[in-house]
Amino acid sequence: TSDAARELRDHPVAADRLLERRFGARLRRDPPMARLYDLKVARWSRTPDPGLALKWERWLESKMLRLAVLKAGYDGIHRDNVESDSSSHPDRVGNCISGMPVEITREGWPAAEHSMLRRLRTKVSEAGFGSRPLIINHIRAAEPEISRLYLREVEGANTEGWLSRDRPYDGPFGWKASVDQAAEVAASGKKLTLICKTDSVSAEESLYLFSSYLLAHDGKHLYFFHGSSYRPEATRWHDFYDLDIGSPVEPARDAGGLYVRKFSRGLVAVNPFEVAGTLAVPEGYVRPAGEKVRSFTLGPHSAVILTLSEGTAG
Repeated sequence: TSDAARELRDHPVAADRLLERRFGARLRRDPPMARLYDLKVARWSRTPDPGLALKWERWLESKMLRLAVLKAGYDGIHRDNVESDSSSHPDRVGNCISGMPVEITREGWPAAEHSMLRRLRTKVSEAGFGSRPLIINHIRAAEPEISRLYLREVEGANTEGWLSRDRPYDGPFGWKASVDQAAEVAASGKKLTLICKTDSVSAEESLYLFSSYLLAHDGKHLYFFHGSSYRPEATRWHDFYDLDIGSPVEPARDAGGLYVRKFSRGLVAVNPFEVAGTLAVPEGYVRPAGEKVRSFTLGPHSAVILTLSEGTAG
């Protein structure tokens, strides 16, 4: 047993938190136990221990080092519930593992999360596992500065709820902010998994989301998922995922009503607006079924992926 674990077990509320990690389902099924647990945390939260956050950092550090040493075959470590928005909502205390029993204000949340990530990254590297990537879940387009702060300390992140077909163009969570953040992270050399969870996994919805991902993709650092939940079985594999459009040859550009990006063997166009847009293309582009295209019109929130016919120069 590590000193960090003993340190936490000696603290009554921290011990309760560790108990919930192991027996959380039972706590939720047993109302008397759940009420007792909530009361303990609520009582403690009024007289917080200012050193408990550091004790949690030490415990997480010891867990990560143990994983790195004992599970040497792991490619890296994924750290969940690192959020660029605050998880310290009062209604989560005692209910959700992400609502830690540490009194952190919304304003102080990013600094506390950043401190944890910096410590974990440093300690794992000092232990000789600096080449193992540390991936966090998650960052959001609406908090770009906080996202950049977290990414300084790790090799990559997820962004849950990256896009949906009904997302507006503008706004902190808008289509443009989301695509711009993905492109920025890729350009910085960090990895980012774009996770789209929608009720529909139709071909039209997936094509729109996948094409938006291609507008930001650099060929190395971005990963895409679309499903009705976060499970592999909740997704569908569409034929357009296998289209060979080559590598990007230019950044995405606003072509007057459509966003367009040219690839070495194809072209991607997305309409994130509320009105239809039309684009003329050079000779040689074809739809996936082989139909030649010289111009096309996309309705609101739709997309198309074209390939170059054989023998056509990109």
